[in-house]
Amino acid sequence: EVPTSYNIYRSTSDTGLTEGEEPPANPQRSGITTLEFDDTPHPDGVYYYAAASVDAAVNVSTLSNVELALSDSLPPTAAITLPGKTPPLGAGSYRVNVAVSEVLSDTPYLIFTAFGGQPVQLPLETSTLNVWAGTLTVTQAMPSGTGYFSFQGIDLTGNAGNTITAGSALGLQTEGPVATISF
Repeated sequence: EVPTSYNIYRSTSDTGLTEGEEPPANPQRSGITTLEFDDTPHPDGVYYYAAASVDAAVNVSTLSNVELALSDSLPPTAAITLPGKTPPLGAGSYRVNVAVSEVLSDTPYLIFTAFGGQPVQLPLETSTLNVWAGTLTVTQAMPSGTGYFSFQGIDLTGNAGNTITAGSALGLQTEGPVATISF
């Protein structure tokens, strides 16, 4: 028998829906006539879904297989640190860690712009699941002053984020001291 529609059931518990069992009394959505269903529940988290088919006489089948989905409406954020270093920084190479708030779908972008300077993209590599690492090279040609990091990352559900929660500013001191001698 061909179904005329489908009922969709959602649970926050992996034990709330069971394949082959009678469906709960109240579906999340009923009368679905397509084979696709979009849902973005709040709060963000893991949700479990099952379907039941409905025939022309309004008989409802048992539950289908149960699948899980992640609801994620928040973009990723980043916190930037330079392990063991205290600004202002002089000329040299410095490790930069970018701790992101969630797993990303690809390598994030990290750009540093020195005071009055040109933006420089820092290549990043995975350090741990939510930490990326790169190297910032400060040259004598970079002006002293406060520079800023820019970030962009995309999470597993496609949310793009560019907020830096800590470490967005970095002081540089690339000019040496000036001394005068008088007799």
